[in-house]
Amino acid sequence: MDKPEKEKLSKPLLPLILLLMLVILITVIISNLRREPHRPLTNLEPVPETPALQVQTGITDNAITEIFSKEELIVLTAVKKYRLGELAEAENDFRTILVFDPNHQAALSYLGTIFFFQKKYRDAEMLFRRETEVYSGNPIAYRNLALALLYQGKFKDALDEMKKSAELSPENKEVLLALAKLYAYTGDVENTDKYLMQAREKGADISLILDEEVFRPLKLKLKDSR
Repeated sequence: MDKPEKEKLSKPLLPLILLLMLVILITVIISNLRREPHRPLTNLEPVPETPALQVQTGITDNAITEIFSKEELIVLTAVKKYRLGELAEAENDFRTILVFDPNHQAALSYLGTIFFFQKKYRDAEMLFRRETEVYSGNPIAYRNLALALLYQGKFKDALDEMKKSAELSPENKEVLLALAKLYAYTGDVENTDKYLMQAREKGADISLILDEEVFRPLKLKLKDSR
């Protein structure tokens, strides 16, 4: 095949090649858009709290069965596994507890926390929400629910639940700090400042906290006001 004939064949192929490259580029862009967005929560470091169980100290393995019921022993065993880091075994135990007692507070809280660490935030939300419905006076449940909502990007709902926790435990400086951080993430400088000051009044040291990236808008506002 001579040179002129090759040029005749190559010219019709050029638009097809360009079209193929455009399709590949669009596919890559769409793929990147579908990826889970980065959560700007690296400095928040929230960790759900679990309820403290009333367990007497100094109890031997032989004597413990004489003090607690069979159901209580299952719960204590599950909690022990959780604290030893045996989360898979603890998860199975807490699931079993909830089969027989769907409203068991410790099981709801611990299993919800396990789901949270597994990044199953929707499952954690379901359990924490049930805990708030059954134990409406427990501030820890509302705080945990707020964290599960936060990691799903539901900032408004997270704020609502964290405010409920603060209302139930107005002296808890950690809840006030968490509430301040939530407002900081939403860009509400006024309420960020409000709850930081309340936390400081309750004894929180906010000097180092203000150095965190999330509080930069507040620091700039304070600097401009001087």
